[in-house]
Amino acid sequence: MIYLFLGNLTSVIIPTLAIPVSLIATFLLIYGANFTLNLFTLMALVIAIGLVVDDAIVMLENIYRRVETGETPLVASYRGASQVSFAIISTTVVLIAVFVPLIFIQGIVGKLFTELALTLSFSIIVSAFVALTLSPMLASKYLKITHTKPNFLKKFDNYLEKFSSFYFETLILLLLKKKQIFVFLIGILISVVILFKITPKELIPPEDRGVFFVIIQAPDGSGFEYTKKQSEDIEKIFTADLGKGLYRDVLLRVPGFQSGGDQVNSGFVIVLLENWSKRKKFSGQNLGEIFQKLSSFPGVKAFPIMPQGLRGGAGDKPVQFVIKGNSYEELIRWKEILKSEVTKNKNLVNVDDDLDLTRPQLKIKIDANKAADLGVNIDTIGKTLETMYGSKEVTKYTKDGKEYSVMLQADLKNRQEPSNLNKVSVRSNTGKLVPLTSIASFYDESTYTALNRYNRQRAVTISARLVGNYTISEALGYLENIAKEKLPPTARIDYKGESLEYKNTSSDIYFIFILALFTAYLSLAAQFESWRHPLTIMLTVPLAILGGIIGLWIIGSSLNIYSQISLIVLIGLAAKNGILIVEFANQLRQEGMQIKEAIIQSCRVRLRPILMTSASTIIGVVPLIIATGPGAASRATVGIVIFTGMLFATVFTLYIIPVMYLVLGKKTERIDAVEIELEKQLKEASNK
Repeated sequence: MIYLFLGNLTSVIIPTLAIPVSLIATFLLIYGANFTLNLFTLMALVIAIGLVVDDAIVMLENIYRRVETGETPLVASYRGASQVSFAIISTTVVLIAVFVPLIFIQGIVGKLFTELALTLSFSIIVSAFVALTLSPMLASKYLKITHTKPNFLKKFDNYLEKFSSFYFETLILLLLKKKQIFVFLIGILISVVILFKITPKELIPPEDRGVFFVIIQAPDGSGFEYTKKQSEDIEKIFTADLGKGLYRDVLLRVPGFQSGGDQVNSGFVIVLLENWSKRKKFSGQNLGEIFQKLSSFPGVKAFPIMPQGLRGGAGDKPVQFVIKGNSYEELIRWKEILKSEVTKNKNLVNVDDDLDLTRPQLKIKIDANKAADLGVNIDTIGKTLETMYGSKEVTKYTKDGKEYSVMLQADLKNRQEPSNLNKVSVRSNTGKLVPLTSIASFYDESTYTALNRYNRQRAVTISARLVGNYTISEALGYLENIAKEKLPPTARIDYKGESLEYKNTSSDIYFIFILALFTAYLSLAAQFESWRHPLTIMLTVPLAILGGIIGLWIIGSSLNIYSQISLIVLIGLAAKNGILIVEFANQLRQEGMQIKEAIIQSCRVRLRPILMTSASTIIGVVPLIIATGPGAASRATVGIVIFTGMLFATVFTLYIIPVMYLVLGKKTERIDAVEIELEKQLKEASNK
């Protein structure tokens, strides 16, 4: 890319050196800070490849331009470095000011994005140092102008020249259309707000991770053998398709991992998919088809799930809506009202709650007087039932050096039905066997599965899974509206699991977005010693945000934690081009040029470095967009936001910044006005 614009191999090598130097130094930070090479630090390094070369490109292009005008490489390096050093420092400070607020995100998500923010910040600091020192030194010694170029470079130069001519002709026309540009900016802001509201929102995008699970839940009170038989039938759905290009292996565990793996009425199937190169992408549509097959098993509840990062256990449902009240009786009424409405929503499946009178129990009522008359000890009854139905270790058996437990228990056919208790007898004190039915009666009773509390309050959790492209934001909004309409004011709402993480992260990210805008603006105001010039530069941010959101719509993604972080990164990236134009225009005004001529000349000189740096950033994120394998969806989200955001920002910056500079900068003083006034007053003081 650099070679296309400058047509010089040496000019390619000099800025490219910034990449290994910056990345190697960044690895030292990762090691020193005890970070790991994970999805976030590696993503930061990929993004950094496109960013760290930007400062070196700006430096080299400015030196190269001066050499083209006749200066020697040494003089051009000295003067060129002095000319763009402020712009490089400004862009570096702004980018760091944007990344720093990321460390304020709470929870596990915040810890991971702290690593991303610090990794990016350190690489940018090192790249700025390289651009200000190593790049001009190498340019002064090795940079030479090539007068003969290959034909394809000549053609590229012709296209670039035609584009430049078209750009300046349209720019001069738009400089006369200030009101129209202002209306256009208002339209952009309105569009951003509307798109923000209608874009689907979730914590993280669905991922194809090469494996999915099937959660199996038999009715409460089901035994191990029943659950095992049903689970094996479900397993056959997947084993029948092994070796056909989709499934690689199937593993079954009974009991499952739910509730610590101690519920014998649960099962867990792990289905390993073929390598990504051997199959198509596995999506939510595939899971929907599998769910339809699993629905044909009436004896158990079974549903497939795709494991995701940053979430809880494999069996956790994304929607976990908590209702808190003063008594369990009112909670039962409320959750039935809520569930009756939720079941009408076809986008929510496996709707369940954790407060049910569904656990069957068989109660045994012993007639103590009759047992005493027959000489039967109550303790004997308990031990007999424990041995027959719960098993009891009675001795050890040793063979070939290995020790085995000998368990005493009734055979399976005599412990499956409540009527089997009619066959049980207990031994009395006289040694006679007494039928259990003669001293005890049996009856069924249902009890609560569990009585839960949340934040020290009685609570019930309504949980559900999402279907298709239905997002957690839409699901929680739906539940909140139902609770508001159907439940009394005494019902208190809360969240668990991924729902809680989404709520916390969403509220944090908007605060951090505003904080990033504020810190970027203040850092620019401090450097430019003006409130208006930073505002001119920051007007490019809505353009970049609009482009980023449009990119999400193009690939069918959502506003999730990855895309939101990318939008924050765009704040700094969009400001870079504006800094180059505004800073050089200020320099030209300092030399005595009028504001309109200064901004036009600044655009003329800065067009090439803006195109080069934008292209390097855009090309740098292409691997994130086209990559496949685990984590591809999150990487593609980051890549497409930066890709389309920078495209929009680059195109519109070249027009919006000059026009708004004329509008907002018209009444501003020269950047060196204070120095001029100081020198004037010093001369007056020395003459007295």
